[in-house]
Amino acid sequence: MSCTDPVLRERFPNTALADLFEEAQGLDQPAIGFAKTFMYDHNESHQAGYDAYMTGYAFLRMLYQLPSHSLPLSSPLSSSSSLLPFMDKLYMMRSDLSYSLAGPDQLPKRDNVVRCSFPAHITTNDIHQQFDQHGKPRIHWIDDTSCYLVFDVPPAPLPTDCHPFQLTPYHTQKRPREHDQETVPSAKRPRSHQDDVQQQDAPSEFPESCQIM
Repeated sequence: MSCTDPVLRERFPNTALADLFEEAQGLDQPAIGFAKTFMYDHNESHQAGYDAYMTGYAFLRMLYQLPSHSLPLSSPLSSSSSLLPFMDKLYMMRSDLSYSLAGPDQLPKRDNVVRCSFPAHITTNDIHQQFDQHGKPRIHWIDDTSCYLVFDVPPAPLPTDCHPFQLTPYHTQKRPREHDQETVPSAKRPRSHQDDVQQQDAPSEFPESCQIM
């Protein structure tokens, strides 16, 4: 829910369970508590029962943040139209695809994704140094000289020319064939040398700011 709905994504930017639970505790609807015969004295995350409680707590608080949700607390949740976009969907961690168990999958627009090319000496730290000012993108490595930058929301304005980086909006790339399954590659970098240390002989090529279009 928090990954696909714009309202929830802005309120719940991190989908880790502990972070969702903490953010949900800052909301006041609906009131949630333990049954009298079942209680925890303190946070006991990573225990199955308490993790289930945190999950249900975050789910209910997120549901009541949706503009289309108007059911009274006594009504069954299955009758809420707010849940329809999320029913029969399989969430894949670190993927922007939402797999449907009851119909065709919908490919995302990916206007928040940019392909980035650069010389082989560029490291993860270099990329963060250059682009964090535009929204701290997640980096999904393709090979030693290219990656995808995935922003939480489409960057506006989009950086287009930051030497030595060459940027291409995702939607301008060559489209895959219809029967191809299209996914954003793994965030793991393919090369084996340490990525957080600049090579000593690598030249400094970073401008103070990007050219923005």
